Formats: sequence, structure tokens, C-alpha cells
Amino acid sequence: MENRNLCFIAKTDNKLIGHLWLSFNESVYVPEIERNWNFGTNSAYIYNTWVHPNFRNQSIAKNMLTQVLHHLKSNTAVEKTFASTRDKAARNVLLQFNFRPIKAVSYIRVFMFKRYKELLL
Repeated sequence: MENRNLCFIAKTDNKLIGHLWLSFNESVYVPEIERNWNFGTNSAYIYNTWVHPNFRNQSIAKNMLTQVLHHLKSNTAVEKTFASTRDKAARNVLLQFNFRPIKAVSYIRVFMFKRYKELLL
């Protein structure tokens, strides 16, 4: 299977202060649960979001997520976007963007952002 990933970065003074990865692969290895998760076609998965500790609480992750969702809306046919997190602050940011919990797996939560279709669970 082709590896289809993008990395969005945040920089200041030419120094990396944050990154966010986006996968378009149907099946993605999720390290927190130590297995592949099948997201299906026309889906994207946001993972490995990081902001340098000196720049946290400055809306860096929120701005990166805004850029990712704009990219998805403008440049792709993605209908569902998933994200997983163990972090309470990250969960709150996802909720601000209308991601909703769809499943708790062990100690992470999987979120989905619905653009066109309803997901029946």
C-alpha cells in the first residue's frame, strides 16, 4: 500500500516549534493501541501533533489544525477526518472544531470530524 502522509509545521525565527501529521492511508498503525486501525476510504487521520513546551497555550496546535482542515476542504475529497489523543488539552481543541468522540479505546479516544455523511455506529 502506498504511504500517503503530510506533515504540517509551525515555525518561528526559522525554528520548528510544532508539527502535525496527516495520513490518507485507509489503514494506519496507531501506536497507543499497538495495532492498525482501518479508517476506510475518503478518510484522513490526524496524528502525532506536537508543540514545543515553550510555545504551548499560544494556540499553535489550534492554528495548525485550522490549516489542516482548510487543506482537506480545499484540496481533497475527504469526507471523514479522525484524530486520536490521550491529552485533555488536545481533546478540548478537537471538540472546539466539532470533532466528536466515537470510541474510547483503552486510554485514548478516537475522534471524528464529519463533513458530508453521518457515521452509524
